[in-house]
Amino acid sequence: PKPTSNGDESLISNIDAETTTTSEDGSSSCSLYNLQEWMDDLNELSISTFGKSMRVALQPTKRIIGRDVYEMAFIYDADGTLVELLNWSGRLEQ
Repeated sequence: PKPTSNGDESLISNIDAETTTTSEDGSSSCSLYNLQEWMDDLNELSISTFGKSMRVALQPTKRIIGRDVYEMAFIYDADGTLVELLNWSGRLEQ
């Protein structure tokens, strides 16, 4: 679907409607496995390996940077340092 001019939310919802997008370099992103699901899997691995759940500073949110749409989240590492997680969701058509 083509993005509309109704603001960022419309642009992001158009990206969410795509199941798979392909970039110019041939890499693809599949919305079937998003950042939240990856974080859930990572948390399960952390619990089973270390007996501790992840500390999340910011739940995944969508951000538009240039023409690219990313999911962004922040978690704390074991020392309390913030770690930024980015997942490329797609590219907006201009």
